[in-house]
Amino acid sequence: MEDIDETIDKTNSKGYNFIMSKNNGSNTLFALACGMLVGAAIAVLTTNKKGEEVREELKEKSKDLPEDLKKVLVDFKQLYNRSYAVIKNVTQEKAEIAKKLLQENKEKIKTTIQEASKKIQDKLKEDICD
Repeated sequence: MEDIDETIDKTNSKGYNFIMSKNNGSNTLFALACGMLVGAAIAVLTTNKKGEEVREELKEKSKDLPEDLKKVLVDFKQLYNRSYAVIKNVTQEKAEIAKKLLQENKEKIKTTIQEASKKIQDKLKEDICD
């Protein structure tokens, strides 16, 4: 189970709450494995075949399970790595754009702050003198 410190409660732009988990995907894989087991159990319980036939079929299909699971894990890891790379790239690009905009507007921002500061000082002097 996740520790409460490992979960972050967020609110998106539309005001809906959602949970961001800091886990590494292990919960997703665990849920996938549990789903596969539940599906197999349901299939066994609802089949019209004899017990011996079901056991033989399960035995036959279970031989491929480790290899199939390895393929799923490899695919999952590749998808995770690609997604991470894309997100990292986009984040870096946005940070570079923000930095560039800040540099381009640095003087304008400085001037605006100085003008606002001057107006505040003038207003304070007026209030004090009145």
